[in-house]
Amino acid sequence: MPNWNDVHWNWGAAEEAANTLIRIANELGELRQRRGEKATLVLEEADGPYRDTFSEGFDTKDLVSRGISFDCYRLANRINSLSEQAREEQNRRERERERWREEQQKKKEREHNRSEF
Repeated sequence: MPNWNDVHWNWGAAEEAANTLIRIANELGELRQRRGEKATLVLEEADGPYRDTFSEGFDTKDLVSRGISFDCYRLANRINSLSEQAREEQNRRERERERWREEQQKKKEREHNRSEF
């Protein structure tokens, strides 16, 4: 007997979440690039301990931003992977249901043919 329950997965919400995470990661990348360009200008003009403090702070924030972007891409990929697994499982269930229906139909036909004799 096949599993008659559909897979419980909200493909629309999953797609929206993955797309949002990718958009955030891309926006962070663009912001990092612009911040880097501005930081380069500041560092060209800065001197002494302020330069070092600025540089260290910038590097720390840049590293955190890269980590967030990486996590966003990773989570988006995970959501997409889970959506694909859910699709495959739903397709498998539907094939199994169809196979079961065909078997039941053949069984009825055999019984009908036997009763005619």
